[in-house]
Amino acid sequence: MSPPPAQAALPMNALTLLRSPEGLTRLYHDLGYPADPEPAIFSPEEIGLEGAAAQDALDATLLVDLEDPDGTLLQHWHFRLRGRRSTLAVRRVTETFLKRSGHYLLSFTDEEGGYSSVQFVKPRQEFQGTGDAGKEGAGAKTLVRLSKLTVTPGRPTAHDLSVLRSVAVTPHTSAAEAHTRQVDAFNVERVTRRFFETYRRLFRHVRDVIRAENPGARIGPYERSTTHDDPTLHAFTQRLLGRLLFLYFIQKKGWLSGQGDYITRLYEDTVAAPGGNFYRDGLEVLYFATLNTPQPRTGGLPGDIPYLNGSLFEREYPDTTVLNLPNRLFDPAWAGDGAEDPGGILHVLNNFNFTVGESAALEQDISLDPEMLGKVFENLMEEEEAAQSGTFYTPRSVVQFMAEETLTRFLADQTGLPQERLLPLTANDSEAHDLSTPEARALKDALADVRVLDPAVGTASMLVGMLSAMIRIRRSLEARILNTPIPEGSPAIAEWKREYIQHCLYGVDIKHEAIEIARLRLWLSLVVDAGEPEPLPNLDYKLMAGDGLLETVDGQPFIRAQRQMLGGQGDVTEKAAEIERLHDAFYREQHPGQRRHLRAEIQRLERELFRADVDDRISGLDAELTDLNRKLADPRQTDAARTRFRKRHAALSDNLQALLMQRRTVWDEQEPLPFFLHNVHFAEVMKDDNRGGNGGFDIVLGNPPYVRHERLGKEYKAALQTAFPEVGTGTADLYVYFFQKGLNLLRRGGRLAYITPNKFMRAGYGAKLRGHLASTTRLELLADFGDLPVFDATTYPLITLLQKGKPDGQPVQMLPERTLKAHLAEAIEGGVPAVREALSGFHEYARALTAPLAPNELTEREWTLDDPRVLRLMDKLRRAGTPLGELVEGKFYRGIVTGFNEAFVVDEAKRAELVAADPKSAEVIKPFLRGRDVRRWKAEWAGKYIIFTRRGIAIDKYPAIKRHLEAYRTRLEPGRPGGRKAGSYEWYEIQDNIAYFEEFTGRKIIYPDISQTPRFCLDVSNSYPDCTLFVIPVNGKEFLLSVLSSRAVEFFMTQIMPSVMGGSYRFKSIYMSQLPIPTPTPAQAARLEGFTDDSRLDELNALVYELYGLTPAEIQLVESLTAGAYAGAGEVAVGEGEEE
Repeated sequence: MSPPPAQAALPMNALTLLRSPEGLTRLYHDLGYPADPEPAIFSPEEIGLEGAAAQDALDATLLVDLEDPDGTLLQHWHFRLRGRRSTLAVRRVTETFLKRSGHYLLSFTDEEGGYSSVQFVKPRQEFQGTGDAGKEGAGAKTLVRLSKLTVTPGRPTAHDLSVLRSVAVTPHTSAAEAHTRQVDAFNVERVTRRFFETYRRLFRHVRDVIRAENPGARIGPYERSTTHDDPTLHAFTQRLLGRLLFLYFIQKKGWLSGQGDYITRLYEDTVAAPGGNFYRDGLEVLYFATLNTPQPRTGGLPGDIPYLNGSLFEREYPDTTVLNLPNRLFDPAWAGDGAEDPGGILHVLNNFNFTVGESAALEQDISLDPEMLGKVFENLMEEEEAAQSGTFYTPRSVVQFMAEETLTRFLADQTGLPQERLLPLTANDSEAHDLSTPEARALKDALADVRVLDPAVGTASMLVGMLSAMIRIRRSLEARILNTPIPEGSPAIAEWKREYIQHCLYGVDIKHEAIEIARLRLWLSLVVDAGEPEPLPNLDYKLMAGDGLLETVDGQPFIRAQRQMLGGQGDVTEKAAEIERLHDAFYREQHPGQRRHLRAEIQRLERELFRADVDDRISGLDAELTDLNRKLADPRQTDAARTRFRKRHAALSDNLQALLMQRRTVWDEQEPLPFFLHNVHFAEVMKDDNRGGNGGFDIVLGNPPYVRHERLGKEYKAALQTAFPEVGTGTADLYVYFFQKGLNLLRRGGRLAYITPNKFMRAGYGAKLRGHLASTTRLELLADFGDLPVFDATTYPLITLLQKGKPDGQPVQMLPERTLKAHLAEAIEGGVPAVREALSGFHEYARALTAPLAPNELTEREWTLDDPRVLRLMDKLRRAGTPLGELVEGKFYRGIVTGFNEAFVVDEAKRAELVAADPKSAEVIKPFLRGRDVRRWKAEWAGKYIIFTRRGIAIDKYPAIKRHLEAYRTRLEPGRPGGRKAGSYEWYEIQDNIAYFEEFTGRKIIYPDISQTPRFCLDVSNSYPDCTLFVIPVNGKEFLLSVLSSRAVEFFMTQIMPSVMGGSYRFKSIYMSQLPIPTPTPAQAARLEGFTDDSRLDELNALVYELYGLTPAEIQLVESLTAGAYAGAGEVAVGEGEEE
């Protein structure tokens, strides 16, 4: 392969000259391609276009024609399209054209716009089989994925230049290599990463400048909302940049005086005036006096600037706040200092290409589109607070699959039509020919009635995905009803979106910042299809910030609201009804003054709810304090009782004072309302249908936060267990509680679809959840991704789709990890980027890969998604043996955690030196085995020793050992900077208290905690294991080694143990203890003990199969599913057996 060329020195004016075929020819020539100076022009028919594609194209020009000696072809073609260029026309022409063999880079202009914009398209074909992975047959199809870059020659960007420079070649570059280079250049992930890195630097720089230039300035609605408050400053910075990004999208639409560079011109005009400040004299006037002020305006900026409403451009800080944001912060000419300062905000944004089109799974704009913006925002939040929030951005294809599955099932329920007839409606440009007009009308009505909630909405990727699915279905239905296709960009689409956003979509998130971004995403989704500027809808009460999981007032249940809303009467219910009426009026209100009045009235009612609930709690505390005072005054009380009463009295008094303070500050509007209640804030959905509601949501879908239980505060965890006793345990991760919350919010028959970690299927903390879901819901689909890189972090995701209602005995559709990996086998060989690329088509092939699973296989016991034959065999193995944990009396011992091996692990020479200095040293220096030393059947000792200074050792008895450890004392001190973790041990002692150390000196089986294959060995050398090894004492049960090394047990292990990235398994005690061990006769046990290596593995396996009573068919199943485990038996994979 020829070396990649340095990026071509392509000048910017090469893009400004893209106004003719000659300009394109010159561009490709500058990029190193053998471009034909007099390219041939062909009619559509001459190049094989037919049908609608032939009608779409005016002509085609061959600009570059490269062919390798092996016949690999790469061509660059340019197409002129009739009328106005559309996504559909580009796709039709491309798909028809690709029926010929070869690789292509295409470009498109149109008859209407000429060369005002040129769209470059890199198409790629992907085979998707619908049967066995990799086998062509019935239902197999080829998907065409389009990556697109749209260049405006009048305003090319540095981003355009960067992408096109990346496809440059040398005279020695082959056609195959050039194609690979083009695919990489047109990779949307590459653009996303570049923008994210730039935006992250920009965000931090802008935040720091605001803080430095405005110390203590009020930048929010409350007295504490100043630049000294980090969350407020973060939110203000995000809002500042979010508003500018929104303006860049709408200026791309031509909505700002018809100028595609309006913001840059506004900067230049503003700073040209004496003393002009861009933020104060430009942006504040544009935001608050223009975009947020309806016509006719008495102030604001001149020109054709629309009134956008929607609260996006409402002033969030007092009129008296004068902010000092220096012009250089925005300067489009300031390129930065190369370090912390990435340049002026406008300079950074001008370097990227913005597009107002929404990308789809098979249509990727290599530009900044609204979907990419959502991903960047969420990634930034992950980085800022991932450890706390556990948010991960869900890939578009997964969102699309979840949205389409839940929505089509809902429509099937509402209309009685089978889901199989409805799924085709989700395809782009489907015209629903399979439906009658009455059926299409019924589906359209049902679609308008759906109510959808994301309870952890993040940046609204799930809701935007659901909205997109609804629009695709609506277009299909309208095409059938009207008997004519609905074209892209039809004004009707924006109206449909507005209708669905107002009535159908809801979201809650605990992070205010996420809600602001979510609103921005939905507004941008409207802008995409709007023909003319229209005021944006108010989303304040559709997407709301708050703890929608617990619904508490500062951790305490909102008792009055919950009691009365369930009963449908009382002052809370009356206030909720009034709030509901005001919400509806607020959504439709376009005048900012009236909107402020409505918001104030809503907040007044909410504060009254809050005050009433707090008053109830204050009354309860008063009553308890009065009772305690009475008891303290009683002379009959003992001293111990008085001490207990005083302690309780002090705690209650503190609580009372805190409540009184909070009551005052919230009522005086010095603090935001500290609660969120679905029954109040989404009353129109949650109230019973006999009171005009929906009885709950039809669909709850989301990607709940992945927060481990260790990160949940003690009080919060206790509140969760109290609120959700059906699923809660002390070790349950946060997402577990979202399952029960989602079920609580669904109407009967409603559907829940979550993507969460799969750990609850096997972990002990998931037992209650498993049992609850299996016994009280209709599980419909489970899709397990295992360790596939769906997210940027390894999270082992699982899609769970279920219906609220008693189980009905219908099979569960399952997509096991094994099946998905088999389907993606070729991509897996290509590494993470190839897997992610293949997963981007998940919604296209996932349904075809599912298989039925009997619902009785899913109980409180561990869930295994697999072939029914596998499940039956698992049950047989369980019945044929005794659990290993029971057999060895729970004796699974972890090896030694020293906390700093460099000090405690020594070689033979150091041991000899220490013993020579003090013979007593030999008493505490033990042979040491590391994870990498353990193979199948035996350990290969590497001559290492451990200084085993266990808890309570009299270190002064071992002066040589003490001197040796003194050299590392700084690193050994517990709980100090640079030392070991805090604990009740001395600096010279090993970190963990290994009270069971005597078990190390007996006959024992040793195995690593992580391994790709079973690696059990029998140790009789009295060696001490490191922390990556586990020990099972086996005096008298040595036959266990052979049983654990058999294929039958290997099969069982792989079904219950979670895999980790790289195909390894975790041999945790919770799983090891479940292994069923058959009971051999004395003669059989003796035979088993005679195996010492893999030389007679077939004989060993046959004996163990006999002990389990397996049939030939069952043996064949075991061996087919464990074949790969023995290819490199005994080898150690890189990274295994290392100390954590």
